[in-house]
Amino acid sequence: MKRKLLILLLLRVVTIQSSFASERQNTYRANLFGHVISEFNLTVPLNYNHDKSIDEFTNKTKGLKVTELYGDTLNSKTFSNTLYKLIPGHTYRVRLVLLTLDTTLAGCEELLKKQHAYLAGTQGLLLAREIYPNQFPIETPVTSLGDEPTLNAKRGIWGYTEVTRQKKGLWRYELSFNFGSLNKGTCILTFFDKSTKPEIHYDKYFVDLNESPSVPYGWKIVSHKKEGLFSWDPAKVKLMRFDQKIHRLVPLNTFTKQLEASRAFNANLLDFLLENPEYIPKSWQEVPNTDFGEGNDIREIYFYGTIYKDKVGHLLVRCLDYQNGEWEEHPMWLVDTITGNQFAAVRVK
Repeated sequence: MKRKLLILLLLRVVTIQSSFASERQNTYRANLFGHVISEFNLTVPLNYNHDKSIDEFTNKTKGLKVTELYGDTLNSKTFSNTLYKLIPGHTYRVRLVLLTLDTTLAGCEELLKKQHAYLAGTQGLLLAREIYPNQFPIETPVTSLGDEPTLNAKRGIWGYTEVTRQKKGLWRYELSFNFGSLNKGTCILTFFDKSTKPEIHYDKYFVDLNESPSVPYGWKIVSHKKEGLFSWDPAKVKLMRFDQKIHRLVPLNTFTKQLEASRAFNANLLDFLLENPEYIPKSWQEVPNTDFGEGNDIREIYFYGTIYKDKVGHLLVRCLDYQNGEWEEHPMWLVDTITGNQFAAVRVK
């Protein structure tokens, strides 16, 4: 009977771990920005009028043979709430970069704001098109973030302008409606101050800690701390131990209380690390054995920012550890006990 129960328990653990792998979501943005397509300085004309610039541009180009398509909603009134107004006579540094992943307007704007970008919206996009048309790639839609159009905003449908330079000198202008998303392959045109070197980290991963994490094995999420976009850097992660001199079993919920004052990472970071194990430091693999005083033990890393409940009603967190030459995960019930090899992933203050 005991052997049968042990086999059933092992089967349950294997099933849970396979469920983790199959249901895990990509809640991160890997290399959100691709290579720089074009980069140049742009000086805003002294007679530039932000409030009328779109209407002036459409009046010049709408009837031309090289203009393939124009939407009637592309006007100054629709885009009257741009986040940043370009300054006449000022020189900016302009960059065009490709999106390598599908993402959200809000997430992309948040990332660009952190890099001190000026989000000049449709006005900036059309000005760059008018002054430097040859800087635009062929057959690639280009947009500039920062628009807060009034059209359909009440229904949650936001529009942004896409300009596409086509073959044979044709140009396509259209207002693209969406539910807050940007597609992979879109080119983002962004303004920076000329004296400030843009610091967009094109080779880094950005984990979206606001998204919903994976929910394995039919569990439910009890709590999930949202922390915005996180640029992956192991130096920003502290592995917090309950007690540096622990030599006894301690209830896990006691450790949970100590984490209330810390910013514990949620399960989104765990999902990211399991999908990208090459980014996990080797130093995370083992820890000196404090329970028995000799050798090393497998380090277990918990992500307390997300707490789950299983079908029975038990509360759980998910754990990362290194076994048999690879990183894997397993659950930890909050009624269980902890030992000296168990840590929590928290933000460095």
